[in-house]
Amino acid sequence: MLVLNNPQRLAKLLASLNVPGSDRPLSPVEVANEIELMCNDLSGDLKGVINRLPVSADIVKEFLALMKLPPEIQDVVTWGESNKANGSIGFSAAAKISKLKNHDDVLRLAGTILNMSRPVTKEEIKGVISLKKRVPDKPIDECIAEVLNVTRQTTIHNFLFICKINFNIELLAKNNPKSSFHDAVFSILKGKFPPETLKSVKISGDHVRLVLEKKGWEFIATYAEQHSLYRQNVVTHMLESGGVINDA
Repeated sequence: MLVLNNPQRLAKLLASLNVPGSDRPLSPVEVANEIELMCNDLSGDLKGVINRLPVSADIVKEFLALMKLPPEIQDVVTWGESNKANGSIGFSAAAKISKLKNHDDVLRLAGTILNMSRPVTKEEIKGVISLKKRVPDKPIDECIAEVLNVTRQTTIHNFLFICKINFNIELLAKNNPKSSFHDAVFSILKGKFPPETLKSVKISGDHVRLVLEKKGWEFIATYAEQHSLYRQNVVTHMLESGGVINDA
């Protein structure tokens, strides 16, 4: 059994559930993956999984719904509310978005939300999805325009990855010229990923958002496995091994 017979792994899962704040060992999608593996451990017994976790059945189902999201946006799902500054989508909002059946519609809605100049509420997202369900033949662009009052929609074409950096990146940036610090981070990360797969890096507070080609996104899993890391710790490890702390 991958999860139930691994005390350390199970502890990290439990420490990421039903706790306040965003400082948790696992991201929402990592939690969803662990729950899915636990369900496999129990031969598909979802009720048995629910009985072992400190959250309701509805919350467990919301986590599992995240696995239906296109991989391009799974790694921008974070705890709490969506954050316009770093380009993340909150867990509850993401669970609602996952109810759209068409992946292109999901990427269109997510791209528009991330590109808007104002935050989008969970109720607005629910409104777009409800409208699409009521009128299935109505194009997603029209649903978005009607509910969000936008004239321009955006589709996500690359793979997005957001994670928290486990050291004081704001302090490091303060002590270094902004452009050179950002360039140093981008240079280190670019050297870690396969050639031409890291498209851009955005630093916002203690979070970093990467825009990647598919091979770059797949490399995150490879790197995590090679270094026995969770996905959320990959970028911190890359920066530490690349000397960004010492150089700063």
